[in-house]
Amino acid sequence: MQRLSNITVYDMSEKELLILRQEVEQRKKNPAAAWLLWFFLGLFGAHRFYLGRIGSGIAMLFTGGGFVIWWFVDIFLMSGMLRDNEHKVQAEVIQEIAAMRERDAKPRGYQSREAQQPLKDRLYNTSARPEGLIRREGISNQTWVKREPIDVEILPEPPNTLASQLLEVEAKEHALRNDLLILKDPKRVEGISPELIKEREIELQKQLLDVILKKEEIIRKSQ
Repeated sequence: MQRLSNITVYDMSEKELLILRQEVEQRKKNPAAAWLLWFFLGLFGAHRFYLGRIGSGIAMLFTGGGFVIWWFVDIFLMSGMLRDNEHKVQAEVIQEIAAMRERDAKPRGYQSREAQQPLKDRLYNTSARPEGLIRREGISNQTWVKREPIDVEILPEPPNTLASQLLEVEAKEHALRNDLLILKDPKRVEGISPELIKEREIELQKQLLDVILKKEEIIRKSQ
């Protein structure tokens, strides 16, 4: 499991998985291009430069592909280098998705600097306010009007009945089953490594099992 900021690779929504797949497809190196570079310019380490392996690329450049031996060995190493490049790109995209989550979702209780000031200081100047009065907006600080009381209606919270709990659990179960179906659709997960797909599938199955057990417990209580 890779954990980046507050997001895990199997804690991503359907939209985030789609973004991950599209970005990985756009950013990862082209296998055909890598093999062509290996075949025509491999003795100079061109394929390793292309895959971001600068150090070994320089070594091949000055040794003629490791005296041709290194160039030949890369036939068996190329698939692993391409896979490593894809995993690196996936990690970068996941970091960007995590940053996007943090940017789009303000923490609960977030307040601007102005809102963090005491309410009385933001509404009126306490140093010059006569008792029981507030400053009228748009008029000088010396003009005051009487403060009118504000009635705030507090709505009662809905009762946490077994029926509402059952509806909530069934909704979670439906969402988890839907996510599992998405993972089994090759078109929806194209471009995502099998390891990440397997990790997310295992996590979803654990969550689904917990939800089913909770659902059965609620049903027993309601009988």
